[in-house]
Amino acid sequence: MPKPAISATRAEASNVVIVPARRRSSIPAEKFRIQRAADACLARGDIEAMLRHEGIFNSPLSMWSKALAQHGVEGFVRQSTF
Repeated sequence: MPKPAISATRAEASNVVIVPARRRSSIPAEKFRIQRAADACLARGDIEAMLRHEGIFNSPLSMWSKALAQHGVEGFVRQSTF
């Protein structure tokens, strides 16, 4: 089976900059603001639209909700990820 043709030359390929992925970290005030916005969502699909707008998934929101319920606002400070 023949190899696919390579479109970029070595000179073009050397100009490519690869930026390593970084995990997003949120400050407690941002977590609290997003959590309050999620609590204000009433209609179907509002939370999903808000999450897409903020650029986060549902799992951090559920972790923040648990932390807020168990420890109050200080629960946001205790979490080191997301």
